[in-house]
Amino acid sequence: MQRGAQILQPFLNIMKNRAKNFIRISLLLAPLTLMISCGSSLPTATDNQSSNSQDDNNTSTTSLTFNNDIAPIFQQTCMQCHQDGGIAPFPLTTYEETAIVAPQIKSDLQNYIMPPFGANNDGSCQEFQDANWLGDQDRQKIIDWIDGGMPKGDESNSYDPPAIKQGLDRVDLTVKMTKSFIPVPPPDDDNLYQCFVVDTGLTSDQYIVGYEGLIGNKEILHHMLLFIPDSDMDAQTARSLDPNGDGYECYGGPSPSNRTDVHVSASPAAIFAPGTPSEISPDGTGISLPANRPVVLQIHYHMDESGSDPGSGFKLKLVDPNDPNAPQIKRAFFKPLLDTSMKLPDGQEDTTYTIDKTYCELLRKEFHITDKSQCNQVHGVVAGVFPHEHERGLAINLHMFSDQQDTCMINVPHYQFNWQRGYFYDGYSIPFTGTDKLELKCHYNTVGAHNLGWGDGTEDEMCLAYMYFYQP
Repeated sequence: MQRGAQILQPFLNIMKNRAKNFIRISLLLAPLTLMISCGSSLPTATDNQSSNSQDDNNTSTTSLTFNNDIAPIFQQTCMQCHQDGGIAPFPLTTYEETAIVAPQIKSDLQNYIMPPFGANNDGSCQEFQDANWLGDQDRQKIIDWIDGGMPKGDESNSYDPPAIKQGLDRVDLTVKMTKSFIPVPPPDDDNLYQCFVVDTGLTSDQYIVGYEGLIGNKEILHHMLLFIPDSDMDAQTARSLDPNGDGYECYGGPSPSNRTDVHVSASPAAIFAPGTPSEISPDGTGISLPANRPVVLQIHYHMDESGSDPGSGFKLKLVDPNDPNAPQIKRAFFKPLLDTSMKLPDGQEDTTYTIDKTYCELLRKEFHITDKSQCNQVHGVVAGVFPHEHERGLAINLHMFSDQQDTCMINVPHYQFNWQRGYFYDGYSIPFTGTDKLELKCHYNTVGAHNLGWGDGTEDEMCLAYMYFYQP
Protein backbone atom coordinates (compact mmCIF):
# COMPACT_ATOMS: atom_id res chain seq x y z
CA MET A 1 0.00 0.00 0.00
CA GLN A 2 2.76 2.39 -1.01
CA ARG A 3 1.33 4.20 -4.00
CA GLY A 4 -0.08 7.66 -3.49
CA ALA A 5 -3.52 6.82 -4.86
CA GLN A 6 -3.82 3.73 -2.70
CA ILE A 7 -2.74 5.28 0.56
CA LEU A 8 -5.10 8.21 0.03
CA GLN A 9 -8.21 6.06 -0.26
CA PRO A 10 -9.24 6.94 3.32
CA PHE A 11 -9.63 10.56 2.28
CA LEU A 12 -11.95 9.46 -0.51
CA ASN A 13 -14.23 8.19 2.26
CA ILE A 14 -13.38 10.93 4.75
CA MET A 15 -16.36 13.15 4.14
CA LYS A 16 -18.64 10.70 2.42
CA ASN A 17 -21.11 10.92 5.31
CA ARG A 18 -20.71 14.66 5.84
CA ALA A 19 -23.66 15.22 3.56
CA LYS A 20 -25.67 12.98 5.88
CA ASN A 21 -24.97 15.49 8.62
CA PHE A 22 -26.64 18.27 6.66
CA ILE A 23 -29.55 15.94 5.89
CA ARG A 24 -29.75 15.16 9.60
CA ILE A 25 -29.94 18.90 10.32
CA SER A 26 -32.86 19.28 7.93
CA LEU A 27 -34.65 16.31 9.46
CA LEU A 28 -34.15 17.74 12.93
CA LEU A 29 -35.44 21.15 11.92
CA ALA A 30 -38.57 19.65 10.36
CA PRO A 31 -40.04 18.36 13.64
CA LEU A 32 -39.03 21.60 15.32
CA THR A 33 -41.07 23.51 12.76
CA LEU A 34 -43.99 21.16 13.29
CA MET A 35 -43.81 21.66 17.05
CA ILE A 36 -43.89 25.42 16.61
CA SER A 37 -46.87 25.30 14.26
CA CYS A 38 -48.76 23.12 16.76
CA GLY A 39 -48.31 25.62 19.56
CA SER A 40 -45.27 24.08 21.26
CA SER A 41 -43.56 26.07 23.98
CA LEU A 42 -40.36 26.01 21.93
CA PRO A 43 -39.31 29.68 21.54
CA THR A 44 -39.86 31.41 18.23
CA ALA A 45 -38.51 34.74 17.08
CA THR A 46 -41.83 36.35 18.09
CA ASP A 47 -42.00 34.60 21.44
CA ASN A 48 -38.49 35.68 22.29
CA GLN A 49 -39.34 39.34 22.00
CA SER A 50 -40.97 38.92 25.41
CA SER A 51 -38.07 36.96 26.87
CA ASN A 52 -37.34 39.62 29.46
CA SER A 53 -40.84 39.19 30.85
CA GLN A 54 -40.07 35.48 31.20
CA ASP A 55 -37.04 36.38 33.26
CA ASP A 56 -39.17 38.72 35.36
CA ASN A 57 -41.54 35.85 36.08
CA ASN A 58 -38.58 33.79 37.33
CA THR A 59 -39.22 30.95 34.89
CA SER A 60 -35.45 30.56 34.41
CA THR A 61 -33.46 28.47 36.84
CA THR A 62 -29.97 29.65 35.93
CA SER A 63 -27.95 32.82 36.36
CA LEU A 64 -26.42 32.27 32.93
CA THR A 65 -27.75 34.54 30.19
CA PHE A 66 -27.34 34.59 26.46
CA ASN A 67 -25.98 38.12 26.17
CA ASN A 68 -23.57 37.84 29.09
CA ASP A 69 -22.37 34.22 28.93
CA ILE A 70 -23.40 32.35 25.78
CA ALA A 71 -22.97 34.89 22.97
CA PRO A 72 -19.24 35.38 23.72
CA ILE A 73 -18.71 31.62 23.33
CA PHE A 74 -20.64 31.56 20.07
CA GLN A 75 -18.67 34.54 18.77
CA GLN A 76 -15.39 32.75 19.46
CA THR A 77 -16.39 29.26 18.31
CA CYS A 78 -19.53 29.19 16.16
CA MET A 79 -20.28 32.44 14.35
CA GLN A 80 -17.54 32.11 11.75
CA CYS A 81 -19.78 29.54 10.06
CA HIS A 82 -23.16 30.29 11.68
CA GLN A 83 -23.85 33.76 10.26
CA ASP A 84 -25.51 35.26 7.21
CA GLY A 85 -23.26 34.34 4.29
CA GLY A 86 -21.53 31.60 6.27
CA ILE A 87 -21.40 27.96 5.28
CA ALA A 88 -23.68 26.72 8.10
CA PRO A 89 -27.38 26.18 7.28
CA PHE A 90 -28.59 28.69 9.91
CA PRO A 91 -27.12 31.64 11.85
CA LEU A 92 -26.46 31.82 15.60
CA THR A 93 -25.75 35.54 15.94
CA THR A 94 -28.80 36.58 18.00
CA TYR A 95 -30.85 35.26 20.89
CA GLU A 96 -33.84 34.68 18.64
CA GLU A 97 -31.83 32.66 16.12
CA THR A 98 -30.33 30.57 18.90
CA ALA A 99 -33.44 29.87 20.95
CA ILE A 100 -35.41 28.43 18.05
CA VAL A 101 -32.83 25.66 17.51
CA ALA A 102 -31.84 25.18 21.15
CA PRO A 103 -32.89 21.49 21.34
CA GLN A 104 -30.67 20.70 18.37
CA ILE A 105 -27.79 22.67 19.85
CA LYS A 106 -28.05 20.74 23.11
CA SER A 107 -28.17 17.38 21.35
CA ASP A 108 -25.19 18.19 19.13
CA LEU A 109 -23.14 19.42 22.07
CA GLN A 110 -23.94 16.39 24.22
CA ASN A 111 -22.97 14.05 21.38
CA TYR A 112 -19.85 16.04 20.42
CA ILE A 113 -21.19 16.58 16.90
CA MET A 114 -20.58 20.32 17.11
CA PRO A 115 -18.43 22.24 16.73
CA PRO A 116 -16.63 20.29 13.96
CA PHE A 117 -13.20 20.43 15.59
CA GLY A 118 -12.31 17.17 17.31
CA ALA A 119 -8.72 17.72 18.43
CA ASN A 120 -8.18 18.75 22.03
CA ASN A 121 -6.87 22.32 21.90
CA ASP A 122 -6.44 23.20 25.58
CA GLY A 123 -2.64 23.03 25.35
CA SER A 124 -2.28 19.62 26.99
CA CYS A 125 -1.70 18.06 23.56
CA GLN A 126 -0.57 20.82 21.17
CA GLU A 127 -2.46 23.82 19.80
CA PHE A 128 -3.80 24.06 16.27
CA GLN A 129 -4.61 26.63 13.60
CA ASP A 130 -8.18 27.86 13.11
CA ALA A 131 -9.27 26.07 16.27
CA ASN A 132 -13.01 26.52 16.64
CA TRP A 133 -12.66 24.15 19.57
CA LEU A 134 -15.07 24.04 22.50
CA GLY A 135 -13.82 22.91 25.88
CA ASP A 136 -16.00 20.83 28.17
CA GLN A 137 -16.56 23.73 30.58
CA ASP A 138 -18.02 26.01 27.90
CA ARG A 139 -19.89 23.09 26.36
CA GLN A 140 -21.61 22.39 29.68
CA LYS A 141 -22.29 26.09 30.21
CA ILE A 142 -24.37 26.22 27.01
CA ILE A 143 -26.26 23.07 27.97
CA ASP A 144 -26.96 24.43 31.48
CA TRP A 145 -28.24 27.69 29.97
CA ILE A 146 -30.65 25.78 27.72
CA ASP A 147 -31.82 23.56 30.59
CA GLY A 148 -32.20 26.62 32.80
CA GLY A 149 -34.80 28.32 30.62
CA MET A 150 -32.54 30.30 28.27
CA PRO A 151 -32.70 33.77 29.87
CA LYS A 152 -31.73 36.54 27.47
CA GLY A 153 -29.85 38.92 29.74
CA ASP A 154 -28.55 42.43 29.19
CA GLU A 155 -29.50 43.57 25.72
CA SER A 156 -26.89 46.35 25.80
CA ASN A 157 -24.21 43.72 25.28
CA SER A 158 -23.49 43.08 21.62
CA TYR A 159 -21.34 40.42 19.99
CA ASP A 160 -20.92 40.84 16.26
CA PRO A 161 -19.90 37.81 14.20
CA PRO A 162 -16.29 37.72 13.03
CA ALA A 163 -15.54 38.61 9.44
CA ILE A 164 -15.82 35.65 7.11
CA LYS A 165 -12.31 34.54 6.24
CA GLN A 166 -11.08 35.73 2.90
CA GLY A 167 -9.32 33.66 0.26
CA LEU A 168 -5.76 33.57 -1.00
CA ASP A 169 -3.87 36.84 -1.29
CA ARG A 170 -2.75 35.75 -4.75
CA VAL A 171 -3.93 33.19 -7.33
CA ASP A 172 -1.28 32.01 -9.79
CA LEU A 173 -3.09 29.10 -11.39
CA THR A 174 -6.66 27.87 -11.56
CA VAL A 175 -7.27 24.21 -12.37
CA LYS A 176 -10.88 23.29 -12.99
CA MET A 177 -13.14 21.19 -15.17
CA THR A 178 -13.00 22.23 -18.82
CA LYS A 179 -16.75 21.84 -19.38
CA SER A 180 -20.01 21.58 -17.49
CA PHE A 181 -20.86 18.16 -16.08
CA ILE A 182 -24.18 16.60 -15.05
CA PRO A 183 -23.54 13.91 -12.40
CA VAL A 184 -25.57 10.71 -12.69
CA PRO A 185 -24.98 8.50 -9.63
CA PRO A 186 -25.16 4.69 -9.84
CA PRO A 187 -28.57 3.08 -9.17
CA ASP A 188 -29.68 3.13 -5.52
CA ASP A 189 -26.90 5.56 -4.60
CA ASP A 190 -26.78 9.32 -4.15
CA ASN A 191 -23.00 9.53 -4.52
CA LEU A 192 -20.74 9.75 -7.54
CA TYR A 193 -16.95 10.08 -7.65
CA GLN A 194 -15.78 11.58 -10.94
CA CYS A 195 -12.21 12.34 -12.04
CA PHE A 196 -11.26 15.08 -14.47
CA VAL A 197 -7.77 15.39 -15.98
CA VAL A 198 -6.68 19.00 -16.30
CA ASP A 199 -3.53 20.31 -17.98
CA THR A 200 -1.80 23.03 -15.99
CA GLY A 201 0.05 24.70 -18.86
CA LEU A 202 3.14 24.98 -16.67
CA THR A 203 6.50 24.93 -18.44
CA SER A 204 8.60 24.90 -15.26
CA ASP A 205 8.37 23.08 -11.95
CA GLN A 206 6.43 24.88 -9.22
CA TYR A 207 5.55 24.47 -5.55
CA ILE A 208 1.95 24.63 -4.36
CA VAL A 209 2.09 26.81 -1.24
CA GLY A 210 -1.63 27.54 -0.89
CA TYR A 211 -4.97 26.55 -2.31
CA GLU A 212 -8.64 27.42 -2.23
CA GLY A 213 -11.62 25.41 -3.43
CA LEU A 214 -13.61 26.65 -6.40
CA ILE A 215 -17.20 25.46 -6.08
CA GLY A 216 -19.23 25.08 -9.26
CA ASN A 217 -22.46 24.04 -7.53
CA LYS A 218 -22.52 24.00 -3.72
CA GLU A 219 -25.81 22.08 -3.70
CA ILE A 220 -24.19 18.92 -5.08
CA LEU A 221 -20.45 19.22 -4.41
CA HIS A 222 -19.48 17.24 -1.32
CA HIS A 223 -15.69 17.41 -1.44
CA MET A 224 -12.74 17.53 -3.87
CA LEU A 225 -9.21 16.23 -4.00
CA LEU A 226 -6.33 17.25 -6.22
CA PHE A 227 -3.88 14.53 -7.28
CA ILE A 228 -0.54 14.85 -9.02
CA PRO A 229 0.46 11.79 -11.09
CA ASP A 230 3.64 10.22 -9.78
CA SER A 231 5.29 9.83 -13.19
CA ASP A 232 4.97 10.86 -16.83
CA MET A 233 3.60 7.39 -17.59
CA ASP A 234 0.88 7.82 -14.97
CA ALA A 235 0.09 11.21 -16.46
CA GLN A 236 -0.24 9.67 -19.91
CA THR A 237 -2.55 6.97 -18.54
CA ALA A 238 -4.73 9.59 -16.85
CA ARG A 239 -4.99 11.61 -20.06
CA SER A 240 -6.09 8.52 -21.98
CA LEU A 241 -8.97 8.01 -19.53
CA ASP A 242 -10.35 11.52 -20.05
CA PRO A 243 -9.68 12.52 -23.68
CA ASN A 244 -12.66 14.89 -23.99
CA GLY A 245 -12.91 16.45 -20.54
CA ASP A 246 -16.02 14.51 -19.58
CA GLY A 247 -14.18 12.72 -16.78
CA TYR A 248 -14.38 9.11 -15.65
CA GLU A 249 -15.76 7.36 -12.57
CA CYS A 250 -13.06 6.86 -9.95
CA TYR A 251 -14.29 5.86 -6.51
CA GLY A 252 -11.12 4.29 -5.15
CA GLY A 253 -8.67 7.04 -6.16
CA PRO A 254 -7.63 8.50 -9.52
CA SER A 255 -7.77 5.04 -11.09
CA PRO A 256 -10.98 4.17 -12.96
CA SER A 257 -13.65 2.34 -10.96
CA ASN A 258 -14.63 0.03 -13.81
CA ARG A 259 -11.13 -0.95 -15.01
CA THR A 260 -9.08 -3.38 -12.93
CA ASP A 261 -6.40 -3.45 -15.62
CA VAL A 262 -5.64 0.29 -15.41
CA HIS A 263 -3.97 2.07 -12.52
CA VAL A 264 -3.00 5.72 -12.05
CA SER A 265 -0.46 6.19 -9.27
CA ALA A 266 -0.76 9.73 -7.88
CA SER A 267 -0.12 11.70 -4.71
CA PRO A 268 -2.38 14.21 -2.95
CA ALA A 269 -1.78 17.94 -3.15
CA ALA A 270 -5.02 19.50 -1.91
CA ILE A 271 -8.17 18.44 -0.04
CA PHE A 272 -11.30 20.59 0.11
CA ALA A 273 -14.88 20.50 1.36
CA PRO A 274 -17.36 23.40 1.39
CA GLY A 275 -16.66 25.45 4.49
CA THR A 276 -12.91 24.76 4.43
CA PRO A 277 -10.99 28.07 4.43
CA SER A 278 -8.14 28.70 2.05
CA GLU A 279 -5.12 26.68 3.11
CA ILE A 280 -1.59 28.08 3.30
CA SER A 281 1.26 25.59 3.58
CA PRO A 282 3.05 26.02 6.91
CA ASP A 283 6.67 26.89 7.61
CA GLY A 284 7.66 27.90 4.08
CA THR A 285 6.85 24.48 2.63
CA GLY A 286 5.07 23.32 -0.50
CA ILE A 287 3.97 20.32 -2.54
CA SER A 288 5.93 19.82 -5.77
CA LEU A 289 3.99 20.34 -9.03
CA PRO A 290 6.11 19.22 -12.03
CA ALA A 291 6.02 21.03 -15.35
CA ASN A 292 4.09 19.57 -18.30
CA ARG A 293 2.21 17.20 -16.03
CA PRO A 294 -1.57 17.34 -15.65
CA VAL A 295 -3.42 17.12 -12.39
CA VAL A 296 -6.34 14.84 -11.63
CA LEU A 297 -9.30 16.54 -10.01
CA GLN A 298 -11.53 14.10 -8.15
CA ILE A 299 -14.97 15.36 -7.14
CA HIS A 300 -17.43 13.63 -4.85
CA TYR A 301 -20.99 14.60 -5.79
CA HIS A 302 -23.80 13.97 -3.33
CA MET A 303 -27.07 14.19 -5.23
CA ASP A 304 -30.11 14.97 -3.10
CA GLU A 305 -31.46 16.65 -6.21
CA SER A 306 -30.42 16.71 -9.84
CA GLY A 307 -28.08 19.46 -10.93
CA SER A 308 -25.04 20.32 -13.00
CA ASP A 309 -21.54 21.45 -12.13
CA PRO A 310 -20.44 24.32 -14.40
CA GLY A 311 -16.82 24.13 -13.33
CA SER A 312 -15.40 23.16 -9.92
CA GLY A 313 -11.70 23.07 -9.19
CA PHE A 314 -8.89 24.72 -7.23
CA LYS A 315 -7.22 28.10 -7.12
CA LEU A 316 -3.52 27.63 -6.45
CA LYS A 317 -0.84 29.87 -5.06
CA LEU A 318 2.52 28.87 -6.51
CA VAL A 319 6.20 29.59 -5.99
CA ASP A 320 8.75 29.12 -8.78
CA PRO A 321 11.92 27.57 -7.29
CA ASN A 322 13.94 29.05 -10.18
CA ASP A 323 12.85 32.61 -9.43
CA PRO A 324 15.76 34.31 -7.61
CA ASN A 325 13.33 36.73 -5.95
CA ALA A 326 11.01 34.01 -4.69
CA PRO A 327 11.17 32.70 -1.12
CA GLN A 328 13.02 29.45 -0.48
CA ILE A 329 10.52 26.59 -0.31
CA LYS A 330 11.06 23.27 1.41
CA ARG A 331 9.41 20.26 -0.22
CA ALA A 332 6.73 18.63 1.93
CA PHE A 333 4.93 15.29 1.75
CA PHE A 334 1.78 13.66 3.07
CA LYS A 335 2.64 10.32 4.67
CA PRO A 336 0.30 7.91 6.50
CA LEU A 337 1.05 5.82 9.56
CA LEU A 338 -1.13 2.71 9.16
CA ASP A 339 -1.39 -1.07 9.37
CA THR A 340 -3.47 -2.82 6.72
CA SER A 341 -3.41 -6.08 8.70
CA MET A 342 -5.58 -4.61 11.45
CA LYS A 343 -8.22 -6.94 12.90
CA LEU A 344 -10.57 -6.05 15.75
CA PRO A 345 -12.30 -8.31 18.30
CA ASP A 346 -16.08 -8.66 18.13
CA GLY A 347 -18.53 -7.34 20.71
CA GLN A 348 -16.38 -4.76 22.51
CA GLU A 349 -17.75 -1.38 23.64
CA ASP A 350 -14.25 0.11 23.64
CA THR A 351 -11.38 -1.82 22.11
CA THR A 352 -8.01 -0.32 21.23
CA TYR A 353 -5.71 -0.97 18.28
CA THR A 354 -2.13 0.27 18.49
CA ILE A 355 0.41 0.89 15.72
CA ASP A 356 4.09 1.37 16.61
CA LYS A 357 6.68 2.48 14.08
CA THR A 358 9.84 4.58 14.01
CA TYR A 359 10.20 7.49 11.63
CA CYS A 360 13.02 5.59 9.96
CA GLU A 361 10.67 2.70 9.18
CA LEU A 362 7.96 5.07 8.01
CA LEU A 363 10.07 7.30 5.76
CA ARG A 364 12.47 4.91 4.02
CA LYS A 365 11.47 6.05 0.54
CA GLU A 366 11.31 9.78 1.24
CA PHE A 367 14.66 9.85 3.06
CA HIS A 368 16.35 7.28 0.79
CA ILE A 369 17.12 4.96 3.70
CA THR A 370 18.70 1.65 2.70
CA ASP A 371 20.14 0.53 6.05
CA LYS A 372 19.15 0.93 9.71
CA SER A 373 22.53 2.46 10.45
CA GLN A 374 21.37 5.55 8.57
CA CYS A 375 18.48 6.19 10.96
CA ASN A 376 20.53 8.38 13.32
CA GLN A 377 21.17 10.76 10.43
CA VAL A 378 17.46 11.24 9.67
CA HIS A 379 16.03 14.55 10.86
CA GLY A 380 12.73 16.17 10.00
CA VAL A 381 9.68 17.98 11.34
CA VAL A 382 5.94 17.34 11.40
CA ALA A 383 3.73 20.39 10.80
CA GLY A 384 0.32 18.75 11.00
CA VAL A 385 -1.64 15.54 11.58
CA PHE A 386 -4.72 14.16 9.78
CA PRO A 387 -6.25 11.36 11.92
CA HIS A 388 -8.75 8.93 10.43
CA GLU A 389 -11.11 6.16 11.53
CA HIS A 390 -14.47 5.02 10.20
CA GLU A 391 -17.94 4.96 11.73
CA ARG A 392 -17.10 2.72 14.70
CA GLY A 393 -14.21 4.94 15.76
CA LEU A 394 -14.50 6.41 19.26
CA ALA A 395 -11.20 8.21 19.78
CA ILE A 396 -7.72 8.48 18.29
CA ASN A 397 -4.41 9.81 19.58
CA LEU A 398 -0.81 9.95 18.38
CA HIS A 399 2.30 10.12 20.58
CA MET A 400 6.02 10.32 19.84
CA PHE A 401 8.61 8.78 22.16
CA SER A 402 12.12 10.21 22.08
CA ASP A 403 14.83 9.57 24.70
CA GLN A 404 12.17 8.55 27.23
CA GLN A 405 10.21 11.73 26.50
CA ASP A 406 6.53 11.36 25.60
CA THR A 407 5.21 14.01 23.20
CA CYS A 408 1.49 14.06 22.52
CA MET A 409 1.04 15.03 18.86
CA ILE A 410 -2.75 14.96 18.65
CA ASN A 411 -5.65 13.76 20.79
CA VAL A 412 -9.20 13.41 19.43
CA PRO A 413 -11.16 12.19 22.48
CA HIS A 414 -14.62 12.15 20.84
CA TYR A 415 -14.12 11.06 17.26
CA GLN A 416 -16.83 11.92 14.73
CA PHE A 417 -16.73 10.28 11.30
CA ASN A 418 -19.13 12.86 9.85
CA TRP A 419 -16.75 15.73 10.60
CA GLN A 420 -13.18 15.02 9.66
CA ARG A 421 -10.34 17.38 8.96
CA GLY A 422 -6.62 17.87 9.17
CA TYR A 423 -4.92 19.83 11.92
CA PHE A 424 -1.87 22.05 11.41
CA TYR A 425 0.04 23.16 14.48
CA ASP A 426 -0.43 26.82 15.34
CA GLY A 427 2.77 28.44 14.11
CA TYR A 428 5.23 25.70 14.95
CA SER A 429 6.35 22.20 13.99
CA ILE A 430 7.53 19.16 15.96
CA PRO A 431 11.09 17.95 15.21
CA PHE A 432 12.02 14.29 15.07
CA THR A 433 14.92 11.95 14.40
CA GLY A 434 14.79 8.63 12.60
CA THR A 435 14.97 6.59 15.80
CA ASP A 436 12.02 8.33 17.46
CA LYS A 437 9.00 6.04 17.77
CA LEU A 438 5.43 6.88 16.85
CA GLU A 439 2.52 5.27 18.70
CA LEU A 440 -0.95 5.58 17.21
CA LYS A 441 -3.91 4.36 19.30
CA CYS A 442 -7.40 4.00 17.86
CA HIS A 443 -10.50 3.18 19.91
CA TYR A 444 -13.59 1.41 18.52
CA ASN A 445 -17.02 0.12 19.46
CA THR A 446 -17.36 -3.31 17.81
CA VAL A 447 -20.68 -4.36 19.37
CA GLY A 448 -22.69 -5.99 16.58
CA ALA A 449 -19.69 -6.27 14.26
CA HIS A 450 -18.19 -9.51 12.99
CA ASN A 451 -14.59 -9.93 11.79
CA LEU A 452 -14.12 -6.17 11.58
CA GLY A 453 -10.81 -5.14 10.06
CA TRP A 454 -8.99 -2.84 7.70
CA GLY A 455 -10.88 -1.90 4.56
CA ASP A 456 -11.71 0.98 2.24
CA GLY A 457 -15.48 0.84 2.74
CA THR A 458 -17.20 2.81 5.49
CA GLU A 459 -18.49 -0.52 6.83
CA ASP A 460 -14.86 -1.53 7.33
CA GLU A 461 -12.47 0.23 9.69
CA MET A 462 -9.17 2.06 9.55
CA CYS A 463 -6.60 3.30 12.01
CA LEU A 464 -4.26 5.83 10.48
CA ALA A 465 -2.78 9.28 10.80
CA TYR A 466 -1.52 11.22 7.81
CA MET A 467 1.37 13.50 8.68
CA TYR A 468 2.49 16.57 6.80
CA PHE A 469 6.26 16.47 7.14
CA TYR A 470 9.41 17.92 5.60
CA GLN A 471 13.14 18.14 6.11
CA PRO A 472 14.27 21.48 7.56
